[in-house]
Amino acid sequence: MPDTLNVALEIAGFREHARPGWMTLELRTAGAALRTFASEHAAPQFLLGVQGDADPALVERLLAAIERVDVRRETATSFALPAAIAPFDTLGFVRGDERRLMRGTLEDDEVLQVIPMFACELTAEDRLPNLANFRRWTDPYELSRAPQPWFHFRMNGDPSGLDAPYWTLDAWPTVADYLAVLANDDDAWLEVRNRQSRILRLSSQTGWADARERIAAHIGL
Repeated sequence: MPDTLNVALEIAGFREHARPGWMTLELRTAGAALRTFASEHAAPQFLLGVQGDADPALVERLLAAIERVDVRRETATSFALPAAIAPFDTLGFVRGDERRLMRGTLEDDEVLQVIPMFACELTAEDRLPNLANFRRWTDPYELSRAPQPWFHFRMNGDPSGLDAPYWTLDAWPTVADYLAVLANDDDAWLEVRNRQSRILRLSSQTGWADARERIAAHIGL
């Protein structure tokens, strides 16, 4: 790794990690802790952020998987690659302005932030979802987080007031919470379009029993 990169990491407070080729930095506040792992090789350099006291064995499996990936042909600002690292099955990569981790310390736009993900979180084109929404709906640094699947929905719940006539996005727990309201509305309906563009329609005609389970299966949970 170039001396300038070593110096930047050391100035930021990084120290050698037990795994060769990696450095680590831990930042703690009264209510949270974030550990950042930085690869010591350049072109590109990888960053992995981990919230709290994550399973050390899982962290090591993630670092090993990152070492194996070949991203030399990937030029997009964000992209995803399959990687079987249970419970995750995908690694997301973010560079440039979309990268949030260590922004202000490592300014090289080729530095890649790595986000462990689930395949159901990718768009229909197998791309990363809108990252502003994704960060609002889930914590990408939390290795014990639940999946936040990507899907579109629309609904009509008159007279309940739940109305979304056009395809839209939202967090899965939010949409799941709508079900109890819609189920008590005789004229209500909900349509969910998954990554494969298949549409599941729920209404009083189809019944609302096991609606949460049916939608979860439909969107890949």
